Amino acid sequence: MPAALPLELRRRIVESHQQGKTLREMSLTLGLAYVTVKGIWAHWVKYGKLTPNYEQARQKGTRKYEVMYAESLEIKKAHPTWGGEMIRLELSKRLPDTLLPSVRSLQRWFRQAGINRGHKAEHRGGNSVKRGQNVHEVWAVDAKEKIRLQSGEQASWLVISDEASGAILRATSFPPGDMGTSAADPGTREFEADFRVVGIAPTHAL
Repeated sequence: MPAALPLELRRRIVESHQQGKTLREMSLTLGLAYVTVKGIWAHWVKYGKLTPNYEQARQKGTRKYEVMYAESLEIKKAHPTWGGEMIRLELSKRLPDTLLPSVRSLQRWFRQAGINRGHKAEHRGGNSVKRGQNVHEVWAVDAKEKIRLQSGEQASWLVISDEASGAILRATSFPPGDMGTSAADPGTREFEADFRVVGIAPTHAL
């Protein structure tokens, strides 16, 4: 962001224009962009001072979407779990034919107002359950089914790991089969035997 023009230069622009010199002439004489000179004069006319309006720059929200800003915060407070997309859609219904801010702008407003996190996010972590703190306390079972191999055949596999240590206790691959396998099936008995190898009953491990 460029630095503000020196106060003396601002005063010269205002006084010269009051004496009849055009803004275009001053921009050429001072080597400044016309829009800069015009902005200095407009600032003087509106606020009656030469110093920049820093107080206005510190305001949160946006001057361009002043009504939209207040409306979006009201919607977010009433519906804390709604995201930017949903709130933008609701704004289009409440304020039709009005220029809408982007979703990222809405999200920035919510962060500035401290209301960007929904109910679930606020409670996430504090009430989480810690599992598998000791070895063999909790086993994780990850299954993949009907994965196509390079040969064109399909395969399924089952991986049993310990949550505390991350150790893989068993990894078994097999062709896709009938989901109606019973406890009497040899494959099921072999799988249950894997649990007993480390001394844990499969009903407790799963």
